[in-house]
Amino acid sequence: MADREEQYILRVEDKAVAARIKKQLNSENSKARLDVRFDALHNEGRTGQFSFGSEVLPVNLLNLPCVVESYKTYDDSHLVKMCDVGQMLHVHAEGSSHPEHFDSINGITPAMRNARQRHFNNVDIPFAAVTAVEDDLLQIVQGRAPQNTVIEDVEEEYKVDEHGNGSWQPVERKAAPKVLLNVKGEPGTKPKRKKAAKKPPPDMEEL
Repeated sequence: MADREEQYILRVEDKAVAARIKKQLNSENSKARLDVRFDALHNEGRTGQFSFGSEVLPVNLLNLPCVVESYKTYDDSHLVKMCDVGQMLHVHAEGSSHPEHFDSINGITPAMRNARQRHFNNVDIPFAAVTAVEDDLLQIVQGRAPQNTVIEDVEEEYKVDEHGNGSWQPVERKAAPKVLLNVKGEPGTKPKRKKAAKKPPPDMEEL
C-alpha cells in the first residue's frame, strides 16, 4: 500500500521572504531547506520557529475557518481529491510576537477574508423564530407548503426582440370563448324555450 500523501498550507507575511521561498521551491537545483520546529511545552505546541536558509522567523499553527480540499491533476482536465486540510502554518514577520489565539480569522482566498467573524459570530436569535423555521422545514420535508405561504404558478416563454435580446416573458393566455349548449346538452345555438299555448277568447270557447 502506498504511503498516504500529507499536505500543509504555508502562509508567509513577509512578501520578500515568500518570493524567495517560492523561487527556491520551483528551482530544480535548489539546495535551500525549510525547517519548522515547535515548542511542545508552550501554547499547546502551536508556536515555534521557521527556518529558511539563514533566516529564522516565528511560526504558528492556526486553525482555518473551514476545511480546505486539495486536488491534483495529471492532464489539466481530471481532478483527483488528495487531502482535507484544516490547519495552516503562519510565518510571521521578523520581530513580531505570537498571537493570543490560534484560530485564523481569514481563510486562504480573498472571498474568505474575515470569514470567522462574518459567518461564525454569535447572533441572538429569538427562540420563537427558531421554532417557526423548524416547523416550516418539517412541512417542506413532508411535502407540504409552510403555513401562510401562497404559491403562484407562472408560465413563461423565451422571447427574442427585434434587437436580438432574449428574455423570459409571462405567457398571456386568452380567455376561452363561452360555449352555449342546447336543450340536449350539445354545443350549438342558444336553447329555445317552449312558448305556452294561448287560450282563445271567452266568446270563442265551445259551450
